[in-house]
Amino acid sequence: MTDGMSIADEAEAVLAALGSRFRLAIVTNGPAALQRSKVERFGLEARVHWVVISGEVGSEKPDRAIFDHARQLAGADAARTAHVGDSLTTDVAGANAAGVLSIWLRSPLVRARPEDAGLSPDVTIGHIRELLD
Repeated sequence: MTDGMSIADEAEAVLAALGSRFRLAIVTNGPAALQRSKVERFGLEARVHWVVISGEVGSEKPDRAIFDHARQLAGADAARTAHVGDSLTTDVAGANAAGVLSIWLRSPLVRARPEDAGLSPDVTIGHIRELLD
């Protein structure tokens, strides 16, 4: 299921830089086995402090419970937490509901959908390297 997928060298560098300054968690939706295989294939567990998978915790984005769970693992309050994601309907809506800073990684390949109407991220970036600014 992960054939043809890759992680950009630049993403690895950004994670390394951010991981030296912040506590990082991956928060992802999906079945545990599939998501764990992706995390393992790309060695992401070594690049972050926690991996939170909806299939393991019983809630999924945009439910604020999965965001609260990740935040509690990190011991961080909502005012000092940010979530970066590429989906307005799951990432931004969920982060907003959880009261954390929502950072939308806008992809030029993704078109707006009717269900995205009214969803506003706190910050919009066009490339992951902008997180270092």
